[in-house]
Amino acid sequence: MKFRTKLILFMTGFVVVFTIVSVLFISTYLIQHRLDDAIVNAVQETKQVKHLIGNEIIEDNSQIYAHNRQGEYYELINESSSEVIFKRVHYNNFYYIEAFVPIELLGQTLRGRFDVTYLIEEQKYVSTFLWFLVVVIIIVAIISSMMFASNLTKPIEKLVKASKQVKGGAYNSRVDNSSNDEIGILSKYFNEMAEQTELHVNQLNKVALKDRKLFSSLTHEINTPLTSIMGYSELLLSESLDAETIQKSLLRINDEGKKLSKLSESLLSLSNRKITRKLCMISSLIEESIQTCKSSTQKDIKFVFTGDLEVCVDPDLMKTVFSNLINNSIDAISEKGLIECTLKADSIAIKDNGHGITSESIFEPFSKGNEDNKHLGLGLTLVKDIIDLHGDTIDATSDRGTVVTIHFSTSLQLQNNSVQSFDYDEFKEVIR
Repeated sequence: MKFRTKLILFMTGFVVVFTIVSVLFISTYLIQHRLDDAIVNAVQETKQVKHLIGNEIIEDNSQIYAHNRQGEYYELINESSSEVIFKRVHYNNFYYIEAFVPIELLGQTLRGRFDVTYLIEEQKYVSTFLWFLVVVIIIVAIISSMMFASNLTKPIEKLVKASKQVKGGAYNSRVDNSSNDEIGILSKYFNEMAEQTELHVNQLNKVALKDRKLFSSLTHEINTPLTSIMGYSELLLSESLDAETIQKSLLRINDEGKKLSKLSESLLSLSNRKITRKLCMISSLIEESIQTCKSSTQKDIKFVFTGDLEVCVDPDLMKTVFSNLINNSIDAISEKGLIECTLKADSIAIKDNGHGITSESIFEPFSKGNEDNKHLGLGLTLVKDIIDLHGDTIDATSDRGTVVTIHFSTSLQLQNNSVQSFDYDEFKEVIR
């Protein structure tokens, strides 16, 4: 039980006990006041009887008894006293107040006895009842406080338990509390926090898994050209070769070095998680990409381009996307073929008539693209990553060729926005 709960219970019990004790004290005081009044009345009554009998010598107390009334009893006693006194006596289960008034000339004292049993019994009854009431109220207060503390601490204990579970990695832990009080509101916020934490952790795990797979594939991918480079370099160093063999070895080393350079560029692009958006015409970006790709191939390929579309994207990254897609289409075509770029109201489709793609996970790093077991490298992985950063979607189908379609959902919605630059968090929407 926490300190605050203990303090509440203590204060509650203290207030209850203080109240009952105060009532007991006040009641006792009032009864005592009535008893004091009875003493004063007893003395006054006795003095009045003394005044009535005067200073006559009375041999028989029967003359005194004539003054008796209900609850009062007078008699002369042969005792001398110089002052009026009184005392309380208990006799045969009765309680009396005796007042003694001296009669100086006779050397006698008039004693008046007054029955105050009802006052004493009332005092005992009230005291007993109040103490009983104190005990009952304390018991009820303890039980009520324990129930209140239980209702108060159970939700808190659930929160503490759920917090420990979340701390231990169980991010799916939730608190079941539908009340409208502060604890209920706190439970609601805790559940929302845990939900967001679970979402972010799952996303981080996905990214970590993706990075591990990428690292594993990358290690293998780098090892292949390095092996070739080291093999051909050792060959050039260890033997006397003719000019043609030396030329072929150097060309092979150069090709493998270009592969490593291209791989390095792709990795640098994948590591960039920020984009700068601008309003762009997709046609101009694709035309630039086509010109770049055409200059690096000797194949007889016809390019067909239809439609246009204006969206809010990062132009440099989108040129990388189109260049990779067009290069993949060129690689899929043997010697002669057709590549079509069709722009619609909210999407672009890039289609080729190459050998097609048999893999269902072409956007995974170094996935196998066709039946000859040739992998696709990091190109399509980079494309998927850039499209995801823009908040758009991409898909691919293959039937006597390949069709890759980009759907500009987010980038199209932002095309009329006056803000030109955006920082993108991979776990959130575009931050304006």
